[in-house]
Amino acid sequence: MRKVLPLVGGGLLPTLLHAQMFYAYPQTFFSSSGIYSLRLSQTAYIFEDDMDRLFYPVHIYGIKKGRFFLLLRNLSTPSPSEVIPDNDITFGAKTNLPLNLSFLYSGKGVGDEDVSSSDTTYAYSGFGKGGGGGGDNPYFMEVYSKDSTYSAFKSASHSFLLSGGWEKFGFFFLVSHLNSKEYVPGDTSNLFGNFYYTLRTTDTAGNVLREETFNGYALRDSLYRPILGGISFRIGDRFSALAFGGVITTKVADSSGYTVERDTADANAFVGDKVVERRLYSEKGTPWLFGLQGDYSFLRATTDFRVTFLYVLKNLSSGEGIRSTTSFQGWWDTLQEPTYSVSDTSYERFTYSSISHEVAFLLRGKHPVGDRIKLGFGIGLSFLYENREYDTITSLASHTIFRDANGNGVVDDPADFRNVDLSRMTYRLLRKTTILSYYVPLGFELQPFEALSGLRIRGGTILSGRRVSIVESATDFVASNERIEETPGDTLTIPRDLTRPDGYSRTSKTTTSPYPLYYGVSWKVGENLVLDISGVGYGITFPYIWSLSLTFLY
Repeated sequence: MRKVLPLVGGGLLPTLLHAQMFYAYPQTFFSSSGIYSLRLSQTAYIFEDDMDRLFYPVHIYGIKKGRFFLLLRNLSTPSPSEVIPDNDITFGAKTNLPLNLSFLYSGKGVGDEDVSSSDTTYAYSGFGKGGGGGGDNPYFMEVYSKDSTYSAFKSASHSFLLSGGWEKFGFFFLVSHLNSKEYVPGDTSNLFGNFYYTLRTTDTAGNVLREETFNGYALRDSLYRPILGGISFRIGDRFSALAFGGVITTKVADSSGYTVERDTADANAFVGDKVVERRLYSEKGTPWLFGLQGDYSFLRATTDFRVTFLYVLKNLSSGEGIRSTTSFQGWWDTLQEPTYSVSDTSYERFTYSSISHEVAFLLRGKHPVGDRIKLGFGIGLSFLYENREYDTITSLASHTIFRDANGNGVVDDPADFRNVDLSRMTYRLLRKTTILSYYVPLGFELQPFEALSGLRIRGGTILSGRRVSIVESATDFVASNERIEETPGDTLTIPRDLTRPDGYSRTSKTTTSPYPLYYGVSWKVGENLVLDISGVGYGITFPYIWSLSLTFLY
């Protein structure tokens, strides 16, 4: 199983799914997947640390000393046959100056290739007509097959954050870039993949009696690049806010195809069947967004509470995409051109606009149990509504059947037969999507030994679920469809009805995620160094993420 990095922000604004509980919402854009301190991730995103405060500039003021941050992370995806590593590095610093200026950089480059091939040759002999030997003559035949596959995944990510702040005011600038390509593995049972297969049978003289070849390819290419800026401020001792905005450039392309040839032989240019199919899907857009986040802290007895409210508006005024398919199947019989063929082409071009609103609420609490244990708990709700309107959808399609009726090998002569179905349509499509999600994070921080005051053990999990509803409806539908029948000496055009696209609604049931297990150890070595080690996964035996963090204080 090959790991595929998701393209965040392609259709909807990144939602607070599973581990994407936020300290500051712009963190979800950093490195295109979110960067958090190990303390925050180890405790199910309840206990923040100094690195997280860099995304909330007005809180940088609370970091009294200078810092240098280094975070190494390894993501591993287990499969029955392999483990694919994915390593990245994050480093940055907070200066010990009155301005409290800070920066953070995250970079990642990962590539994985897998090429496999097999060759098999076997021979057999007997009496009969094989190999052109005649009815009672002995014959010898050799069968050779070759099967090879290729798959690859390449991804590069770079992110940069610059932030600074005073006690009451702060600012930040963030840019992130993620580009990934995946060459999908395949085989002859799944034609859309990267593979080559040939099967050849020869006689004793080396003449090719039969040959089959299969070629396939599939490539997925994506780009995700958010550019954000924002300010934060504090009112009193309990309330802080963050306002941010920017643009997100997204592109995605998915292309695939295959070619199949059967029953070829050396004696003729081509004898047999050929099948060709090509598919392409691409979409791109540059939406802008604006968001507000407010945080209010208060104390009840010995429990520290924090209430977070978030609103994000995302607007895309002009996006565009293409979807096309071409397929051909023909039969040759010692001819340069097919005696029978079927071809299909379809082309769809669309432009669209969208607007989405996201509202989220999160309550977190931290409660000490004695002097060595802190418990963290919370509850969160988020609601996202997106209205996407495909302004113009233009769809063209043709289906052609050709037959060399008189068998003379001349294409398109008056004695041949052909049917062509043509359709054209334009319409507008409105899609409304709503997503309701809930989250219940639980975490703890433990000081196990009194003598080792700098040692901490942390852990946590998140219970989460979501409900998705999608409603589509088509309007302004204009279409034409006709069938053209060409027979010897006659051409007939028959108008036909074209079915209008129907609106539909789809609502998924609430789904609950498996509970991720977060855990780690932190050790403050002296006064100037903090070491954190953590794992994230669905079990201790094989963590999905191993991380190492070093924080130098000066």
